[in-house]
Amino acid sequence: MWLNGGPGCSSMTGLLMELGPCRINNHGNGTVNNPHSWTNNASIFFLDQPVGVGFSYGDKTVGTTRDASHDVYAFMKIWEEAFPKYKGNSFHIAGESYGGHYVPVFAKEIAQKGGFNLKSVMIGNGYFSEREYNPRQTKLIPDKQQRHGISYVPVQQALNPFSTRQSVRIWHPIYPVAIGC
Repeated sequence: MWLNGGPGCSSMTGLLMELGPCRINNHGNGTVNNPHSWTNNASIFFLDQPVGVGFSYGDKTVGTTRDASHDVYAFMKIWEEAFPKYKGNSFHIAGESYGGHYVPVFAKEIAQKGGFNLKSVMIGNGYFSEREYNPRQTKLIPDKQQRHGISYVPVQQALNPFSTRQSVRIWHPIYPVAIGC
């Protein structure tokens, strides 16, 4: 599963401009093959989240990342029913930018509720917290949390359930290189 950041960035950015099977051409009126696509080596779906981002829609709004994680898990169960041939396959969650916040929380939800063969999480150019990104502006954190309805969860706290699961390998460097081509 691929998740673009944001909050509020459609994962169609990843699909059509970064790691998908094709990219928008220079004229913006068609696509060209992406020889570096991750789909050359894996089956990938690009998920727009939370509800209301990109092509996602629903009857309710999502106010926190934890709320969004419940929706992502529900989506995964529906996806599994629609595509049963993938059931039991190794499952990886990847994201960039604000995905540094989403990916660990979504992985925790999936690991705790079970039913999927979660093997790893990958975060590129990850945004983990305002303190790490801009330590001089930590006074803005409460305002940003309120304005965006974001629940800031430290990465180590979000990943804690994996500490006893040897079958899950986690990569979450503080300053990773950008994912994509």
